[in-house]
Order: sequence, then C-alpha cells, then structure tokens
Amino acid sequence: MSRLLAAPQPLKGTNELLNSDEVLYDVKRRYRFATDADARSLSRQSRQ
Repeated sequence: MSRLLAAPQPLKGTNELLNSDEVLYDVKRRYRFATDADARSLSRQSRQ
C-alpha cells in the first residue's frame, strides 16, 4: 500500500481509488502471492 500512496498521481477519493480495477487486481495479486508463500512455508514446517 505504501507504493500506491507514494505514486505521483492526482489524489482521488479513497473509494474511487480502491474500486478501480487496476488497484483491485494489484491487491488481489499481491494477496494471493503472499498467502501462497505462507501456505508453502507452513506446509514445509509441518513436514519437519
């Protein structure tokens, strides 16, 4: 989120910004990547 807030663009309303498809896609992609990484690390720990 810090990268998004620091982006050099005109300040929009929070809802408009969060509802834009580009931002939603970026957030979902990051969230899925983070949860996949967490799942892999958890499965490795449980096998040890």
